[in-house]
Amino acid sequence: MGRAVGCPFPKWAKTEITLPDEWLGIHAQRRDEAAQAGIKSGLSEKSATLFQFALSLALLDDWKGIPGLDGPPENWTFVDVPLEIIGWINVVCLGEFAACFEVPKKALSPSVSGKKVDQTAMIDQPGDLGNQTPDSR
Repeated sequence: MGRAVGCPFPKWAKTEITLPDEWLGIHAQRRDEAAQAGIKSGLSEKSATLFQFALSLALLDDWKGIPGLDGPPENWTFVDVPLEIIGWINVVCLGEFAACFEVPKKALSPSVSGKKVDQTAMIDQPGDLGNQTPDSR
């Protein structure tokens, strides 16, 4: 069914996007396929912003009233879409999608001994070795 989100700019009050009620693996697959197509077409090299916009559109369940995206997809031209709309869609859509990959810092998992281990004490961010020093590894 999805969650309708209206455009915050009065000029485009009829523009609306529909985000999924729940992000699923199919959304990741659609995003990855759009990324491959964007790389193949050269869009990723021409404009990072428009490349992100293509990824956002692939993630959406639906949309309406986006200027420049009328008619069949082969007639669309992202360069005619107002930048405020592109920015809004990218922030909302990619922001919510990325939030799926955030793990709560207080998550506990069982250790080998069966005791709960606070993983936040071990590693704070990807690539971060937490409180370890080169000598303590």
